[in-house]
Amino acid sequence: MPTSLRGIANQAKADKKRRFTNLSQLLTYEYLVENFMILNKKAATGIDGVSHREYAKTITTNITKLIERVKSGKWLKAGVVAEDGQIIKLVEGTPQGGVISPILANVYLHYALDLWFEKEIKLKCEGDAYHIRFVDDYVALFRYARDAEMFYSELPGRLKKFGLELAKEKTRIGSFSRFRKYEKTSFSFLGIKFRWGKSNNGKDVISGGLTGKG
Repeated sequence: MPTSLRGIANQAKADKKRRFTNLSQLLTYEYLVENFMILNKKAATGIDGVSHREYAKTITTNITKLIERVKSGKWLKAGVVAEDGQIIKLVEGTPQGGVISPILANVYLHYALDLWFEKEIKLKCEGDAYHIRFVDDYVALFRYARDAEMFYSELPGRLKKFGLELAKEKTRIGSFSRFRKYEKTSFSFLGIKFRWGKSNNGKDVISGGLTGKG
């Protein structure tokens, strides 16, 4: 890690309220080339189909253009193509389907949701509590219903502080207990429906199947 990045990491750790507004200046040609050289040369190609060897043949041009694209900010302002083919320009947020969107969502929700759950919500719970998130889809698991209700009541206010809101049609509190399998409850997460079942030796297990939805 370059001295400049190590210094920023130390400053951020020492002062949680410190804000850095121009980190793009650290994306230098030398730094990106150094990191490119340590990539797995045998890894599968990315979405562009370009291998490590092919990219390296014109690395000077490729890295230079990459820096220009990142610092221009155009990748963040790309419009959204509507069903009728019209391009809708974004005023805020990130482009739907953009390669940078899930990365930024992960960074944003790490602070808006993950750390808050670990450092505040868990301390308020009377029983065990777990939180599983993939980009902007998540499931929170609680031992007691009252803990789930507490989280559900505080979540909208927390998200509002960050300019976010719940998708109400996808958000609910439900029972999912191996001690009440007779309720035949289930929940869906990332296109998979989870329900209680039995293993071949008769033990309680959680089984999953595709919901048929994207």
